[in-house]
Amino acid sequence: MYNIHEQPGFWDYSIALYALEGVAPACLILQDRYGFDVNLVLFCLWYGQQAGKLAPETLSEAVQLSRHWSELAVVPLRNVRTRIKGDDDLQAQPEAGDIAAFRQQVKRLELGAEKIQQQMLERLARSRPGYRDDPETDTGDWGETNLAMLISVMGLELNCRTQPQLQIILAAREKSGFTQI
Repeated sequence: MYNIHEQPGFWDYSIALYALEGVAPACLILQDRYGFDVNLVLFCLWYGQQAGKLAPETLSEAVQLSRHWSELAVVPLRNVRTRIKGDDDLQAQPEAGDIAAFRQQVKRLELGAEKIQQQMLERLARSRPGYRDDPETDTGDWGETNLAMLISVMGLELNCRTQPQLQIILAAREKSGFTQI
């Protein structure tokens, strides 16, 4: 059993990983095409690095917590932001500059809502230590294992080793040094 109380925070990990080449577009494709919550994808990887394998109950709680907050705050803000961006009639209005500034405010609020979601997930993680089958000899990639569990919970038939966007994220994580403790 591992304790993550002294490990780097989830938000900092996510910002750093998301900024790596190819990760942001890969995450957005996973979100738009398959319905992934990007924060849960990043959570699975962060938890794998920091604590090990997610217990099924912890993953279930993380999915419930994320779904609730995302539906309440993140998705509505994202919808407002994307609808404004895609509305050509608004872009042609004399107030287009004010509309663009408002859209940026909504974008900041959306990012703030995602940060709160990650804080909730981190609090959950820190209250539930991960586990590994044999800490002395374990060389498994628990981030990938956690992602596979998330995929299963979502009822998707994807494979971390063959799905292109997941491969991009996993490869970026490995190149950056974001791997096992």
